[in-house]
Amino acid sequence: MDIITADRAKEALVRLQEAVGDLSGARTPVDAKQNHLTRAIQNLVPNIELLTAAASAIRDANVAKEVTGLKKQLLLVQTCSAMVGQSNLIPVGVQLSLQ
Repeated sequence: MDIITADRAKEALVRLQEAVGDLSGARTPVDAKQNHLTRAIQNLVPNIELLTAAASAIRDANVAKEVTGLKKQLLLVQTCSAMVGQSNLIPVGVQLSLQ
């Protein structure tokens, strides 16, 4: 831009003002998209937190199910062991009563 004379300086100023106006006009849609994306992200954050909590609850339920199954198996083993112990005592009792 040539601003040697007053007329050319005025022309340069007009062109600069037009460029600023064009830039402002171009920013409006970009700002609208940015606001839209910001709101979308803000709406997703609580959903992410809810999904994380749900996944944690599911993991906790799975662990509880596995622990319950383990306890059941341990109880069956203990019961079987007690039954074997009792069955081993029956012949001894029969022998003692036969004597």
